[in-house]
Amino acid sequence: TLKLRQQVIATATTFLKRFYARNSLKCIDPLLLAPTSVFLSSKVEEFGVISNSRLISTCQTVACIHMACVVHQKDCKQWFAELNTDLDRIMEITRYILNLYDLWESYDERKEIQGLLQKMPKPNTQPVPRVVR
Repeated sequence: TLKLRQQVIATATTFLKRFYARNSLKCIDPLLLAPTSVFLSSKVEEFGVISNSRLISTCQTVACIHMACVVHQKDCKQWFAELNTDLDRIMEITRYILNLYDLWESYDERKEIQGLLQKMPKPNTQPVPRVVR
């Protein structure tokens, strides 16, 4: 948890509302704007330094909860609806993460790297002739 003061949270909420009052939800992803608003509001309210790692880990916690729901086939639509997030975007990110896990499982570095090195063009080792004027 970030353990923020109420004033910092209220300011971050105001930043979010003002931004989305003027811009579409398609303009910037709320999952990107939310931590940015919290970080900016902590500066404006002179709360002190929020650790980037703690801020990112808080955002990752929400992603982990969703991954656990997907793996255990639990329905979390109502919970995410209350968070006011785009469930389609969360599902897309989850698919990317699961595809990455599948790739890691089947990836053999020795074979893949060797094949890539074979395809790379060889460097030209001949000296370039000098032009004398």
